[in-house]
Amino acid sequence: MPRNVKPEDIIPGLRAIIAKKLVNEKGFPKKKTAEILGLSPPAITLYLQGKRAGDLVDVLSRPEVAEKIDDFVECIVDKNGKASISELYDLAFDVISVLEKETVSEDLGSRSLSSDRKKLRRLLRTLRERVEVEQRASEDFMRVASNLNNNLLRMIIRMIARDCIKHADLISIAAQIIESEKEVEIDLIDRQLLSKLLAQEEKYHVHGLDDVRDLIEHPLLKIVIDYVESDERKHEKTLKSLLEYISSLGEAKEKSQSKERRSSLPPQPHSAR
Repeated sequence: MPRNVKPEDIIPGLRAIIAKKLVNEKGFPKKKTAEILGLSPPAITLYLQGKRAGDLVDVLSRPEVAEKIDDFVECIVDKNGKASISELYDLAFDVISVLEKETVSEDLGSRSLSSDRKKLRRLLRTLRERVEVEQRASEDFMRVASNLNNNLLRMIIRMIARDCIKHADLISIAAQIIESEKEVEIDLIDRQLLSKLLAQEEKYHVHGLDDVRDLIEHPLLKIVIDYVESDERKHEKTLKSLLEYISSLGEAKEKSQSKERRSSLPPQPHSAR
């Protein structure tokens, strides 16, 4: 097994083995198995027929790995057919640790690698658990909103639900970047354009809605105004942080280019006295 294996590399194989055990050994219907593994029923059929991830199944057939998979399946059964994505990733990390023991010698370097992987695992698990929390919260808020008759109140709850979706998307992307372990390439947005956007944001909301809020008597409408004001303050803060970050990247790039230009110049001849 090659080093630096990521959970995404082996999860298809884990799903294939788990699907076969749930359907063939535990009697779970294909539809229920698909729900547990976050797949479609046709995908489960392909796994059962060995038409997907077959090569990975062979790699994951080792006794110590099989034992961990069996434990995972038993946990699913004990919880009446429930398993989260974060739990599947935990299993993947456990399996990777087992496979790496067979290829990485137990020296100081490998122990350091193991320590780093544990930290990475803990970080990614925390992020993925938060993604699941945000996704569940969004579903709950949408469910509440669908049962409300008041248009304004329904809109407020739906906005919160959409915020949860945005949070989940952002955290998910952050987790993908961290797990890729690649250098993050940043687009250098035009600083003048970003400054202009920030100036417009400040100009449009220079007076805020304080006066409007003081004139409104209904508590629900005050909540709406507070919600909008809070969003605007958040936008302004984010734009300022982006501008500072992009500016620092631009300055670093300019210094690097200046240094390269100086190093490429031919040496100046010494004047004879």
